[in-house]
Amino acid sequence: LLTNPNELPDEFLVAYFEMITHTIGLNVMRKKVDQLSKRLVKMPLGVILHCIDAEIASSQPKLSYVRHLFESAVTKYNNEDVWLRYIKFELDFKHPEFATALHWRAVRALKNSESFSRRYDLLK
Repeated sequence: LLTNPNELPDEFLVAYFEMITHTIGLNVMRKKVDQLSKRLVKMPLGVILHCIDAEIASSQPKLSYVRHLFESAVTKYNNEDVWLRYIKFELDFKHPEFATALHWRAVRALKNSESFSRRYDLLK
């Protein structure tokens, strides 16, 4: 199906992973994400966020896998919204020390750290 995934629209890949998640399950989704990430120049942010949301919504989320996905997203996209989602994830799962470390990493990485810091203050 995915002979050259770099040529496919991001929306197709997101729909593909949504279908896998809802019809086959998380284990297959994880496997397919890992396989595809080796073939793609850059995993679409929508795919990463879908996988994060699916993992968190599961009855037993693999926190290390969610962190792996978030790390991929912040490394490749350095997006304020993604940083804040990552921090909120750590706060929701009772890891304030990780959230604090992520805050400082984001401040150093983002161009507009004032905007980020204002939004971060609202999370606390």
